[in-house]
Amino acid sequence: MTLLDHLKEDHDTVRNLIEDLKRSFDNNQQKIKLFNDLAEEVIIHTKAEETAFYDPLMEKEQARLEILESTEEHALVSQLIEQLQVLALTPEEWNAKCKTLCKLLLNHLNHEEKDAFTLAEKVFTKDKLEELSKVFENKKAALRS
Repeated sequence: MTLLDHLKEDHDTVRNLIEDLKRSFDNNQQKIKLFNDLAEEVIIHTKAEETAFYDPLMEKEQARLEILESTEEHALVSQLIEQLQVLALTPEEWNAKCKTLCKLLLNHLNHEEKDAFTLAEKVFTKDKLEELSKVFENKKAALRS
């Protein structure tokens, strides 16, 4: 599997968690558990993705703007996750912030798969994408331990 295959697999996991989370907004206990699962998945994914995907793409002039945008989106996602974890919010405020996080994540995933993946396919060989796949999986494993 190439890096893009692994990233797409993770993106699908995040999409499924978002759908489950959206369906759980009436059940506070389930909502918090699903949010925590989503937050853990997203935090690990973004750190591994930045190492294995964004850093190598930043070295390619034609990809710099795309990756700078994606990095900013990661920062916004991280801020929202942190706010949802630590701020004393009313249930309505929490739900609104969480829905915003979900929309931002879905937009980011779709944009990345459309634009950043296309760029990566142009600037990296299949062998390089397979090599980066190992970097990605090793980084995720290290973050999980």
